[in-house]
Amino acid sequence: MKITNEVENKTNTIAQENTELRLELSKAKDLIAFLLEQLYLLKHQKFGSSSEKMLNQPNLFNDAECIADNLEEQDKNNIITDDSENTENCEDCEDDSEPDLANPKMNKRKALPDYLPRTIVNHDLPESEKECQKCGSELKFMRTEDSEQFILIPAKIEVVVNKRNVYKCTCCEGVIKTAAKPPQAIEKSIASPSLLSFVIMSKHVDRLPLYHINSMFDRIGVQISRTTLSNWMIKCGILVQPLVNLMQERILEQECIHMDETRVQVLSVCSETLQAANNDTMHLKYSQSSISF
Repeated sequence: MKITNEVENKTNTIAQENTELRLELSKAKDLIAFLLEQLYLLKHQKFGSSSEKMLNQPNLFNDAECIADNLEEQDKNNIITDDSENTENCEDCEDDSEPDLANPKMNKRKALPDYLPRTIVNHDLPESEKECQKCGSELKFMRTEDSEQFILIPAKIEVVVNKRNVYKCTCCEGVIKTAAKPPQAIEKSIASPSLLSFVIMSKHVDRLPLYHINSMFDRIGVQISRTTLSNWMIKCGILVQPLVNLMQERILEQECIHMDETRVQVLSVCSETLQAANNDTMHLKYSQSSISF
């Protein structure tokens, strides 16, 4: 009995020690993982890149390829692979078959916008083909099959000649009157308002640099230097400055314009408690009167 009790006591002691060692090992592993994470963060802060970049950045300019791949997969799924249909006679293939209304096409083309102007182009059969090949009787008109396409009209430049009539008095000397010229955006310039608006839209809306706009004019057959385009942009900026000032005044009349919730350290403190209290969100409110925090 004594030996049995001693064995049981030793077994319980060993089991308890084993449990305690497992707990200590688990705590040690958690501590090692925590320290490794801290080491990784410190190395990244000191030696890592400061810019935000994706390691595996997806392709951003292969939209056409992705759409084409998806269409190919849909076409493969819609293809009927039946050997019995592929082995039919050629006469059956030449017969006109009715469309299958039970299985419409999944990807239907959207109708073109109704607000666009349309030009009707009628395509007719030659007179020699308006006869039946079987009986020789004249074919009668039944219907038209319509199909629509987009047509892009390339830009073109025209020259507007402003001729001002000049009058003088035949009785008096030195009395000359000239018809007034319509107001221009830039006086004594070859640029009309429409041309200036095209350059502004191309640069600021389409994000085209001036040398690309210069190349566009070269393809049309007009030589306009980049220096001239730059001067036009500067003078147009002066013209729209009153509008910019008015927009700024309207914006500054608002109670709140922008809120910035970026965490900013305002005070240089050493205490952990003060650092935790200081590392808070700074709300920046910009108004016409002042900037408040």
